[in-house]
Amino acid sequence: MTPNLLMPLLLVSLIIQPTPLQADARRGFPKELIGKWQVVGVRLDSTFTARTYYEYDDKSLLGKTVTIQRTEARGNLPETLWCIGPNITEQRSTLDGLLAKTMARQEELEQSAASKRYMLAADGGASVTVYWVGCGKGDFGPDVPFGPGGENWIALLPGGNAATRWYDNTILLLKRKR
Repeated sequence: MTPNLLMPLLLVSLIIQPTPLQADARRGFPKELIGKWQVVGVRLDSTFTARTYYEYDDKSLLGKTVTIQRTEARGNLPETLWCIGPNITEQRSTLDGLLAKTMARQEELEQSAASKRYMLAADGGASVTVYWVGCGKGDFGPDVPFGPGGENWIALLPGGNAATRWYDNTILLLKRKR
């Protein structure tokens, strides 16, 4: 083929080649997230010396629920969780890597042990599915200071449970309600 014919073919192949975001959009809303989730644990960085608003297994959060549907996510938590038109992006990460990148950093501490500092039972070095949740309107928890603007994460843990970043450097452990 002549170079003049190769260029249009190359452009067409690039246009129809799905990007990871396009592939995720074709997959649809992840069924693993749909349902009612109950807060069964509240975790903080055990080495953090600043006083935080929440405590380990804080009673104001335990038992609260988060309901995730294709069209919205709502919760009865002290802070507003109301997300209309959730946009989901999926990625794989280790739990330690996710926590090191998105929770308050303590540079002098070993970032590979982040899950231990948060007293999470899951293996921090194991790969987990992370869903980044953005909202057409409203919020799905905090999006700052670490993470994509307007998005928060929820990670699927072994055994069908999940974890999500919450306010004041807190992680909520979630269990699906039957």
